[in-house]
Amino acid sequence: MAFDFASCPDRRGTGAIKWDRWGALQATKGPATGSDIIPMWVADADFASPPCVVDALASRVSHGVFGYTSPSRDVAAAAAAWLGTRHGWAVAPESVVFVPGVVTGMNMFTRCVTSAPSDAHIVPIPSYPPFLSAPANCGSKLQTVEMRQEADGRFVLDSEALERVTNTNTKSFILCQPHNPTGRIFSKEELAMVANHCIKHGLYLLSDEIWADLTLTGKHIPFALCPEAAPLMDRVVTLYAASKTFNIAGLSCAIAVIPNPDLRKKFIAAGTGIVPHCNPLGLTASHAAWSQGAPWLDCLLSTLRTNQEAIAQAIKSCPKLAYHPPEGTYLAWIDATKWSPPLPSTPNTDATANPKATATATPSPTTNATAVTSPAKWALEWGVGVQDGADFGVPGWMRLNFACPPSMLSEALARLTSAFS
Repeated sequence: MAFDFASCPDRRGTGAIKWDRWGALQATKGPATGSDIIPMWVADADFASPPCVVDALASRVSHGVFGYTSPSRDVAAAAAAWLGTRHGWAVAPESVVFVPGVVTGMNMFTRCVTSAPSDAHIVPIPSYPPFLSAPANCGSKLQTVEMRQEADGRFVLDSEALERVTNTNTKSFILCQPHNPTGRIFSKEELAMVANHCIKHGLYLLSDEIWADLTLTGKHIPFALCPEAAPLMDRVVTLYAASKTFNIAGLSCAIAVIPNPDLRKKFIAAGTGIVPHCNPLGLTASHAAWSQGAPWLDCLLSTLRTNQEAIAQAIKSCPKLAYHPPEGTYLAWIDATKWSPPLPSTPNTDATANPKATATATPSPTTNATAVTSPAKWALEWGVGVQDGADFGVPGWMRLNFACPPSMLSEALARLTSAFS
């Protein structure tokens, strides 16, 4: 069956966070001046979800009743079967806990393993922003550890830095893999290092594997399959969802895989009175995706690989930008630290040369000294809405979402290369 990744529905005016962020704002610089902003920031795709998902939702909607719904055994079994087939991970369906989203699950995790305000949780940076706020949400502390950037541009987990930041207050290590925003698929050696570190210091571990299906090169290794992690599994929670893979994030459905029944109970209890049930449409969509979505995903991955190569080629022409292609995700982590903000222009107010200038000159938002303070803001003026690296703890970088039709990406790259040439 052929799937369409060359076009996408028009999401403007639908309440889409990605598309409505900048409203009527338009590009003010370059060839795209006067054109709408192309949004490439928040991590959802612009492609329509798989036909099998759309058809399953239509069938469920036709039922007409949307009351409180518990996940059926079939949904948990479909999740387990998908993880087994796609990743070689044999998951017991009884270890699966449904939650409304991975961010929700992450906050439930920090709540359930925190017992005192002095407790702390380690997060590698750069980091997906909700990781950085989760410890404070439960009244605990954040400990950040910088990933090390290699000569080839890759970010790797640094064992020495991790050892330096860990202390007696540290309760957990929060891992995202494949990694957002760098796109790393961590090696078995890196995962073994993390497992051994957590065992040595008695830490819990959260592994957010929401991007597991979106591998562009190499192979994702579930943390649970790391041999060195075996003695740690009683303190491990793995989060996973169909949301990124099949573009159904708005339907709020994810899973936590928790082998230890006691930790599972604590995790569930951490959401009592706060966390709602998954909604029936999210459960329906996830079940259909995991049961029937593999052919669509394979075609999606082909498009993402093509897009990733287009980004690599475009950035080669920009000496002010650097880029190491992601191994997974559909996120390009772009180094713009060689870029410098342009000097502010000053309107001509020489009364001798132009007596009316003083009265008529009105500095535009792009001609004052404070208008452009980051490469992301500069990209926005040229018509591309990327996410600022400062949000991830690393100023001077940009995250670009390339889960869009190649034609849309081509226009965005033309604007971006013009901005940073």
